Amino acid sequence: MTPGSIDELVRRFHDDYEARNGNRFPQIPVEGVTYRVHITVPAGKVEYTPVEGPVIPRHAEPGSTFPLRYLTPEPQVAGSTSGRSCRRAPSSPAPR
Repeated sequence: MTPGSIDELVRRFHDDYEARNGNRFPQIPVEGVTYRVHITVPAGKVEYTPVEGPVIPRHAEPGSTFPLRYLTPEPQVAGSTSGRSCRRAPSSPAPR
């Protein structure tokens, strides 16, 4: 949008308004409220390398363990639990 394009935007607004509503009010100022912005940033191609080792299921069973990789140099073992076994902190409000 440039200062020179404002008149064109106002004209297009009045044209669209008239097409939709059957009326045209050129004497009433047009106010821009919301604008959609689209930005394209050039970037290099991303290549993903396959992960070696066993594939971890997305839905672990409660009580099972699985390795957390890439957080530390060596994998860390984490346990899976059901949401019911987690206790809420005393200061947390109850969900509604």
